[in-house]
Amino acid sequence: MWRLSATSVGRALNEGYTGALLLEELSAVAVDGSLPQTLEYLVKDTARVHGQIRVAASASCVRCVDEALAREMVADRALRDLRARLIAGTVLVSAKPPEETTALLRRAGYMPVREDESGDPVIERGRSTGGVTEDGQESARLPHVVRQQELESCARSLMGLS
Repeated sequence: MWRLSATSVGRALNEGYTGALLLEELSAVAVDGSLPQTLEYLVKDTARVHGQIRVAASASCVRCVDEALAREMVADRALRDLRARLIAGTVLVSAKPPEETTALLRRAGYMPVREDESGDPVIERGRSTGGVTEDGQESARLPHVVRQQELESCARSLMGLS
């Protein structure tokens, strides 16, 4: 007796089986060559949803305000070292870490702003203009991260509200 579930079918799909191949191989070992309808439904339903969620390897994510800019960056030969690819209209992923991606974008004439893990902007103090040295290398000094809360406090202070 076989006990198959969506989990066990999912494991087979993760190992490279397709729904059709799995049904074919199960039919080949079935006593009369036919499978119960519920098993066919289970395999087909599981195969239909398998892979609807994708996890891609990337070192950094780049968000743009418009799709044309994102497509331009992917096509820009000056950015080929990023190995960037578009994953949504205004989102691309880079094979380089955020610091290196930022430096490459700046060298190519773009004006990116880095974000930390929570989405707050990373304010880079003490860097040369554009964050790139005269020889085109990223400055070695570490950025000072200013949180949204600090920016709001500064704005209240400037407006005389604190």
